[in-house]
Amino acid sequence: MRATLKTLWVLAVVISLGHAEEVSLFDGKSLEGWEGNVESVWRVQEGVIVGGSLERNPQNEFLATTRSFENFHLRFDYKLVGTEGFINGGVQFRSKRITEPPNEMSGYQADIGAGYSGSLYDESRRKRFLAKANKELIAKLEKPGEWNQYEVVARGAQIELYLNGQRTAVWIEREADIENDGLIALQIHGNSKAEISFRAITIEEVAENDLPPQEEILRRFGGAQPSTPIEAFPDGRFAPAGGDVIVVAGQENMVRMQAVGELEALLASGFQDKQLRFRSMSWEADTVYEQWRELNFGNWSEQLKAVGATVVVAQFGQMEALDGMERLSEFTASYHRLLDAFAMRTRKLVLITPMPFEKPLASHAPDLREHNPTVKAYAQAVYGIARQRGAVVVDLFDSLTNEPAAVRLTNNGIHLTAQGLRVVAERIARALGISEPNSNSHHDQLRAAVIEKNQLWFDCWRPSNWSFVYGDRITSQYGKGAGTAPDLQRSFEKQRPLVEKADARIFQLANGNAAPPLEFPEPFPSADESVALTPDEQLATFTMAKGYEVNLFASEADGVVNPTQFCWDEHGRLYVACSPSYPQALAGAKPSDYIVVLEDTDGDGQADQSSRYVEGLTMVQGVELGDGGVYVCDYDKLLHLKDSDGDGRADLRRLVYSGFGISDTHQLLNSICHGPDGTLWFTQGLHAMSRVESPWGIARLDRSAVWRLNPRTLRLEGFFGGGMAGANCWGVAFDDYGQVFHKSGDRAHGYWTVPGMVRGASPIGSGSTTEANASYGNSPEQYHSVGPLFETPRKSTSIDFIGTKAMPEDIQGCALLGG
Repeated sequence: MRATLKTLWVLAVVISLGHAEEVSLFDGKSLEGWEGNVESVWRVQEGVIVGGSLERNPQNEFLATTRSFENFHLRFDYKLVGTEGFINGGVQFRSKRITEPPNEMSGYQADIGAGYSGSLYDESRRKRFLAKANKELIAKLEKPGEWNQYEVVARGAQIELYLNGQRTAVWIEREADIENDGLIALQIHGNSKAEISFRAITIEEVAENDLPPQEEILRRFGGAQPSTPIEAFPDGRFAPAGGDVIVVAGQENMVRMQAVGELEALLASGFQDKQLRFRSMSWEADTVYEQWRELNFGNWSEQLKAVGATVVVAQFGQMEALDGMERLSEFTASYHRLLDAFAMRTRKLVLITPMPFEKPLASHAPDLREHNPTVKAYAQAVYGIARQRGAVVVDLFDSLTNEPAAVRLTNNGIHLTAQGLRVVAERIARALGISEPNSNSHHDQLRAAVIEKNQLWFDCWRPSNWSFVYGDRITSQYGKGAGTAPDLQRSFEKQRPLVEKADARIFQLANGNAAPPLEFPEPFPSADESVALTPDEQLATFTMAKGYEVNLFASEADGVVNPTQFCWDEHGRLYVACSPSYPQALAGAKPSDYIVVLEDTDGDGQADQSSRYVEGLTMVQGVELGDGGVYVCDYDKLLHLKDSDGDGRADLRRLVYSGFGISDTHQLLNSICHGPDGTLWFTQGLHAMSRVESPWGIARLDRSAVWRLNPRTLRLEGFFGGGMAGANCWGVAFDDYGQVFHKSGDRAHGYWTVPGMVRGASPIGSGSTTEANASYGNSPEQYHSVGPLFETPRKSTSIDFIGTKAMPEDIQGCALLGG
């Protein structure tokens, strides 16, 4: 599931935790419910609790509640005044009294005064600051010597502090032996002449739920504390500072750019003394109008804060230009709103214009060059936005129009090929002040290190199986692990330290130094599994119908491991998609899936030759011959792989489309096959929220559904649009009349697809363009009553029709369901 990121101007803190009623901890008259030194330190004056003395405070003193609290939202006002010494106080929570020294307490403290207001300290226990507030932010927020409002939100492992309506510190507790339950206490610090006052002390107890709090979700990739917004580049010139964190936002070309590492390698070496860190937050089919993300993913300001962003590089306008001139003013306004969201963290911006379209290579695809006058207008709008924002602008439209590249940049008119990415990366680098791209002698090694880091980052920021950890399936046992296997959240969290180590290695290589390869942690032990049956033992369990027999064609011994789909070529060779990484990649693990080719050369019905056609795939779940090679459903991508030199291994790789959903790896893009008209058909499951850029615009498909791609026109069409023809579509088949059928793997049913292919007023049916869960909420099973023609005794996957004389006459035309 995903939600749309929208720009929000936060004028006041609104924390939606409320389950219990908010109650007062202080009656305004007495210290009932509190205990401490009420004889000489703590008293009630004019409806306010006052602690300490302007004469002298010899030691720390605490006024504590008589009962404990665990998960809560605590609010109070404080005023601290003093003349000498360490003028400081605080509020303890989840704390306890200790016996030595007897005046002390141990536990968390929301600190007050002496330059530490808004910070989280661990009193007497670890004796250190856990989260220090940004001093510039506190200087803007706090009113010394006057009343200030403080808030403490403690829920599960997450603690948040707010000062005068703005969050100042966040902490996620990772130590298992730290108690979550304890007293609340007011403190005046010793060695001072100071008084601290408290009023309006209220608490709202909240329940801890299974969903991790927002900051814990963000901690998978960052942990920076809140700060004041960063101002724009002086004079509109790109001038990175040491340690800058550069976030890249944009559409599929920016996704492809981070995957090849070219631009980042050029900037890292060109500004080698700055030790720049790059974090790509680009996503296929993002537009200035909306940027779809997984449910609970976090908005832009939260993400930029968490990662510590100081610069944002953005490219928008390419896909938007396909909407025509009539949306140009809307584009400008929406881009400004998006940049407003960025500005809540940083105003240091680099805006890259869209580039001119090329004519697609596909024979019947639209000639996108007709849109270039519109693209130019959108590029000029980006210039105008940059001037208003004081942003750096990088021109690609005029650059590539007036000085065309010597090579073709795309194959579908929009998306950059490997050559195109190199050309565009060099143009951007020059515009940002790199006079001699590729001058670093370690460039290829540096680029390889960048690619490695970016894959780690992708798995960290945009992990698979999101729905089980942070989405709508957090109660599922799959997300919690089994046996000795860890839960998925722990697996996700192992990525971030690897990203930081990869950054350090890039810094070394960018400076021309040698750097050893990264050392990855040992994989988590897998869940206990029983010993698999041998092929002969499996055959012995089969019950065959009269007149039928079965024989083993290939097994693990031939490289067939976790097979997901297979297809035959005209020479009788079997291509099998194998996914040993399914269903969850381990931290730091290299893509390890592959296509194995099996051949029976002596006609005995058993494969005697086995070879790898391609390796390095990720959770591959579909393979089909076509266009001189194979089409492959590879994780979030549809690839075409080709063996051009006849050595039996694919050496040409073409990314056809990407942006298919990965929120549940049991429901990825799968089961590709040709239809009778030469088009390609494939399916996806319930949590696959797909957004795919094409020459025809953005193809969107929510949830379990069926896709059709015409390779000659490049048109990608989805059917059902949230209607759910089964919750995990798996495989398409055709009868002798060209009718379409598909199977659902979550249940016993197979479906007649044709009625669901009738176009309605909306391509997403009862879905929504603004709410990710609307498709299911509006009509959870709207197609199930229409087309379930086939049913088996239990869950099954795949469907086909018998149409070969190799099978008996009495089953010709029958549907065959397997699984």
